[in-house]
Amino acid sequence: MFGILGNAIGSIFASSPSDQMDAADKKADQRKADAYCDNLQRTTNAAIEDQNRAMRNQIRNGHDETSRNQLNIQAKALAAMASDGLALNKDTAQTMSQSASA
Repeated sequence: MFGILGNAIGSIFASSPSDQMDAADKKADQRKADAYCDNLQRTTNAAIEDQNRAMRNQIRNGHDETSRNQLNIQAKALAAMASDGLALNKDTAQTMSQSASA
């Protein structure tokens, strides 16, 4: 009987104030990493939208078929690069998030 009661009381007092501080620090680091990831995502998306808008305007205002085709090729290349950059940014952000939660 005292064994079960002793284990229950011991588990209540097992976490020291320094353990609680470490847990709070890890949570704060995790929140910072999550905020960085969110900001990175918003910034990347905004840059992609700006570039796409500029490309659409150039395509719309193109004077001949050749320049429109060239701009379409550039727009596709830009979209591919942006996609690769976004994937790289996500990997970096996930690594930061994982290291913060470790």
